[in-house]
Amino acid sequence: KRYGTVTPITCVSLLRRYAGHGETKLGDTFERSTHIVRKTLNLDIDIKHFDWHHKTKSGMDSTVRELWVLVARTFRKNGISAGEMQYDAASGDPVQIQNIRMQRGIVRWNCLDSLDRTNLSNFFTSWQVVAEMCRTLGLNQHKALQYDGTIPDTPEPPWPCMHQTMEEVKQYYSAYTLSNLAHLFINNGDLCAYLYTASPAL
Repeated sequence: KRYGTVTPITCVSLLRRYAGHGETKLGDTFERSTHIVRKTLNLDIDIKHFDWHHKTKSGMDSTVRELWVLVARTFRKNGISAGEMQYDAASGDPVQIQNIRMQRGIVRWNCLDSLDRTNLSNFFTSWQVVAEMCRTLGLNQHKALQYDGTIPDTPEPPWPCMHQTMEEVKQYYSAYTLSNLAHLFINNGDLCAYLYTASPAL
C-alpha cells in the first residue's frame, strides 16, 4: 500500500549456490516459493541469487562491485522517496509535508543464519542509496552539508556511484560520513546478533 497498488519486491538470496551444499537446497526452495507466491497472490516478486561466500574468494572489492551491478537496474527502477517538510519553530512539530516522489519497490536480503552476510550486503548497498539521497537533496559530501530545506529542480544525474569501484565511491564521500555509516551498521549487526544469538556480531 505504501509503495503502490502492486509493489515490486526483489529478494536477493545470499546463500551458497553449488551442488551438494545444504544452503543450495534452501536457495532452490526460496526460488520455488517465489514462483508460487507470484502466481497465487499475483504479486510482482522476483529473486536474484548472489553467493556471497563464493564471491568473496576473489576479494571484497570485486564482490561489492558485482553486488552493485546485480541490483543497479532494480535500484534505478525503484528510486527513493523524497519530499519536503516544514516544522513549527516553537513546538518542533511538522506543519506541512509534501511528497515529491515515492519509492516504487522494495529490495529484501535473504540468508540462512549469517547475520554478517546480510549486514555486510546492506552496508555496501547503503553506500549507493545514501549517495542517491545526497544527490536528490543537492548535497556535496566534500563540502559543508548545508541543506536549505528544498530539493533542487535539476540535480546531478541519478545514482552517480552505481558503476564505480569501491575506491571511487569512497572518494565521493567525506571520511566523516562513511565512518558514521559504518558505525551505524556495526551497531545494527550487534543488536540483531544479540536478539538472535545472545552474542555480538563477528
